[in-house]
Amino acid sequence: MYFGNYVFLEGKFGIKNDNKKNHISSMDFLLGYVNQFTGYLTEFADVKIGEFPVRAGASIGNDYFSFILGLYPHSIGSGITGNLLVGDNFMYQEISNLSLISNYFTYNISITRFDQMDNIGGGYGTMSRSEFDGMQQFRVVHRFDVNLFNKVRFAMDLATIYNSHYGFDMRFFYPFVISHNYYNYTNELTKRYFDEANNLLGLYLEIIPISGLALNLEFVLDQMQVITENPENIPNAWGFLANAKYSFDGPNDGMFDLWGEFVYTNPYLYLNGKREENGAIDYNLDYIVGYRSSGVADYGYSGYQFGPDTILLGVGSEYNSSDYVWSIGFKTVYRISGQKRLGNSDGNTIDMGNSIIEDDSSIFMNAITPTGGWGNAEHLLQPVIYSSYTWDYYNLEVYVSTAFSTYFNYDFHKGETRFLPQFTIGVRWTGINNDWFK
Repeated sequence: MYFGNYVFLEGKFGIKNDNKKNHISSMDFLLGYVNQFTGYLTEFADVKIGEFPVRAGASIGNDYFSFILGLYPHSIGSGITGNLLVGDNFMYQEISNLSLISNYFTYNISITRFDQMDNIGGGYGTMSRSEFDGMQQFRVVHRFDVNLFNKVRFAMDLATIYNSHYGFDMRFFYPFVISHNYYNYTNELTKRYFDEANNLLGLYLEIIPISGLALNLEFVLDQMQVITENPENIPNAWGFLANAKYSFDGPNDGMFDLWGEFVYTNPYLYLNGKREENGAIDYNLDYIVGYRSSGVADYGYSGYQFGPDTILLGVGSEYNSSDYVWSIGFKTVYRISGQKRLGNSDGNTIDMGNSIIEDDSSIFMNAITPTGGWGNAEHLLQPVIYSSYTWDYYNLEVYVSTAFSTYFNYDFHKGETRFLPQFTIGVRWTGINNDWFK
């Protein structure tokens, strides 16, 4: 709903089949639904989520500023398979976002609220309800973006996860302040009474050497040990992403896009859960976050969707018609996963897997992806074919995709191979067209 040229209100309702299992074939979904319809309700494959709404909020802006408040998708960066510091990994994110814009410099602050994660023991957690009382968790990101002659762009993000009894603080809004220097977080494995924050630094570089070609680099730093620190404390943790995109004219005035991307994440990136005095782990200082949506955990990594301990190489191409009514594309990824990752989920129960930091300095100083070694890591080869068609007058889009996922050392079982085909069909309707009433 628009009010003039500068104010926009919107809402979105959605239903989806939510599954946080690491490996699943769409054939499993199909069998589950067949069993359901034939009366075998206990064979229900996954939990369906009906969240109302999954997008709701308001925005206002002009050529020099914009402000967004509500439930929206949110990401930062130019990654193709994901972004390292802020990724669009959830049904929605509860955000407020302010941008001050010019041709040469842009400042942005985003504040995102997440639900608490409670430790239920045995390496499992659960997302708490969206209480207004009690402990609160916020991610605050200050972004400084410099554009040089529309050829080179450099950006820096200062990000902090805050976890405290106070839901809001003026310090969220201080630009150019290094949050790390509040020293409200220790680099020890045991939680201290003043541990309430966890800081990340993001650096971005985009270069356009020739028309149609864009080169992007992302680097995120979670923790860096200096020579004076105890090597048995929190280990080095960082990630790196690089990609290239090239667009050129295709047949019938269409447009071809080609891309390639490489991602490396250190085994300890995002993992900063701390042990309480009783030995339980408080996960609310790491960058594994989420929401409790209709009683089901909608959780994941704040940044890269595949988390730490990952090496990924992806390539793809896409053709769009001249009027962007239809498109067809192909992509394939090869991913190597170490053992530092989340497990499966069942409703609101989260298997934290090996998403902790052990007290082992020999691992810290030699933290190389993938943990467990190349021969024991899980390898995935996944080609995907996809297409879409849009009816502009009806604001209706139909899209289909087919993926053929082949796993080697499936779920870290050495020598086990799995082939999991997946098929997706979707329909997206974006609302009433004003032309209908003319």
